[in-house]
Amino acid sequence: MSVKVYSTPTCPFCTMAKNYLKQNEVSYEDVDVSKDREQAMDMIKKSGQRGVPVIDYDGEIIVGFDKKKLIYPIYFVVYSKTSTIHNCEVPVLRCEWFSCGFYM
Repeated sequence: MSVKVYSTPTCPFCTMAKNYLKQNEVSYEDVDVSKDREQAMDMIKKSGQRGVPVIDYDGEIIVGFDKKKLIYPIYFVVYSKTSTIHNCEVPVLRCEWFSCGFYM
């Protein structure tokens, strides 16, 4: 799965989104649309708007920084591996809303 973050250096929500992805060990391509007009036009074509951040994971578009919508790329990129919880091997998504983990 590929993840691309369209952002600008002065956007606080872009920084928050990128930090959240880093915190969850998701590798991504950072595209600075303030410096790359072609990529900016690509972002507008995909999302239908000019605001950032726009996150593209395998063609799925997330507009803005929304942790709930980022659960899916985080799960599929990082946590689709099995983890041991209570001596059972199950796919686990570490989630800040559930202290024991969210099971997919």
